[in-house]
Amino acid sequence: MFDAYAMLELLLTKAFRRETIGYGELYSMFNVDDSHRNDFFNTLEPAARRITRDVDNRPDTPIYTAILRKADGFPASGFYDMFMNRNHNSYQRLAGNISSKDAYEDPLIKQQIYTEAMSFLENDLQTRFPNMEIVESFIAEVRMARDI
Repeated sequence: MFDAYAMLELLLTKAFRRETIGYGELYSMFNVDDSHRNDFFNTLEPAARRITRDVDNRPDTPIYTAILRKADGFPASGFYDMFMNRNHNSYQRLAGNISSKDAYEDPLIKQQIYTEAMSFLENDLQTRFPNMEIVESFIAEVRMARDI
């Protein structure tokens, strides 16, 4: 129903340009209505995970959906759950043993997690995607291999 390759391209290109995107804008770009939000995220997450497949074992695993933002400028609550699961040591250092829901609701912890996640993303971009040619090549390779 949704084009995972277009999602991967959007996430990686926006991240490379150091741009964020609001959920409303994202839903509009992919014609997502309320009844298809779960299907949309079930397509978006594998696309985002494909970008990081080669670095998922790092202690600073980037999360490309960090560029998505709500009106308050932060990603939705699911992002914090993902950060907790993918970057457990960093999460515990920043939030202790509180739930990702509680971390999301605490403005200071929410900001700290987001800042850490964006630094992981920046590091990945500088290391693996230092120029647009490499970004475009990665996208083309994934599309050609039908590898999401």
